[in-house]
Amino acid sequence: MDTTDDDLFIGNYVAAFIDILGQRNALAAFSVLPDTSDPQQHAKFVAMLKETLGVVQGIHDICKKFFDGYASPDLDHDIPKEKLETFETMRKMDVRFQRFSDGLVVFHSIANTAVKCPTRAVFGLLGTCGCACLLGLAAKHPIRGGIELGWGAELWANELYGSVIPKAYTLESEVAQYPRIAIGSDLLAYLHSLKNSVEQDIYSRFNKQLAQSCLDVMCVDCDGVVIVDYLGEGFKEHMSSCVEPKVVAAAFRFVLEQLDYWAHRRNTKLVSRYMMLRDYFAARLHVWMDEADLRNNLNPGINSQSDPTLP
Repeated sequence: MDTTDDDLFIGNYVAAFIDILGQRNALAAFSVLPDTSDPQQHAKFVAMLKETLGVVQGIHDICKKFFDGYASPDLDHDIPKEKLETFETMRKMDVRFQRFSDGLVVFHSIANTAVKCPTRAVFGLLGTCGCACLLGLAAKHPIRGGIELGWGAELWANELYGSVIPKAYTLESEVAQYPRIAIGSDLLAYLHSLKNSVEQDIYSRFNKQLAQSCLDVMCVDCDGVVIVDYLGEGFKEHMSSCVEPKVVAAAFRFVLEQLDYWAHRRNTKLVSRYMMLRDYFAARLHVWMDEADLRNNLNPGINSQSDPTLP
């Protein structure tokens, strides 16, 4: 819809809120700039910057790189000239990135009439967030996120306002709880409605197929929360070119290290969360590795002195 006063477009959006965990504790090491003429203080400050600014920039770059690659894939076949215009219309997306300190919002309007297949962007959001979550664990910089549908308006370029932002943020901060990507009920309802819709043209057919693909990369976790199933068979089918088994192994080793770290400190809350994450990995490792790979890659060498990263 358009407002009558200033032509501000208001419509439904799908937004992902991604948060990098552990940043608050790292930033607390320096409340103000230290005396950098002191070599020791300077070295500590530089190390802190790498663990904060460097990590944030790295995660943001990973998300942007994944989505750019998804938006413009290399085509291994020729598209007939008479179908090229339709093909390009089906591929069209308008995904935008909005940064909040160590958080990142990635969003897309599903009400934009110029985009005939908005579910392509939704699938890209799910894939990007899932890959980022897995790679973050492998790099020992875990992230947590939420993806939901709601109304919004872009008051300024790449700055979204509306119900969709707090809905996605609540999923990240209150529902996800540990390194995983929680999915909202309104987004699920939207995807199921498309999955069950009647095909009317090539665009509605593609939206219906993509809605099923979106649902294929989700699962219900042990506590009833619907999440991006970034280790599941559906995710591997679509994203195996972006994730290698050694990344899965590195992520699992980090999970075991964190579980051991918090168990030694008797932190019941974090132990229970990492136990859930460990069980999620253990149930799906066979999807990515055979028995030989498991033996070769999963030698955790758990170090109880590993730095904690989950607040």
